[in-house]
Amino acid sequence: MQILDRILEVLSDGHYRPFIEIMTGVLEKTTVNENQLELALSFLEEAGFVKRVRTKWSTRTLKAALTPKAVKFLERIKWLEDQEEEAAHTSLEMQP
Repeated sequence: MQILDRILEVLSDGHYRPFIEIMTGVLEKTTVNENQLELALSFLEEAGFVKRVRTKWSTRTLKAALTPKAVKFLERIKWLEDQEEEAAHTSLEMQP
């Protein structure tokens, strides 16, 4: 699942990124090949998280971006995680 996490992280701003930029970002923290990245992007597209741009003559991804719904979903998760972290930090400060 590390590859999916890394793809979502690379695409987190919702802007289209060229395939090579996505590949480079994913390779910073994982070891995948081009076919594995294509498969992961295809899965995320089918799940409604990613939009891909491909050529008419090939199934290869030229660029990809998170869908607006996915961006909002991930922002909400981040906000909830921040709230939990802040609450945990506050409760530690209140302990004698």
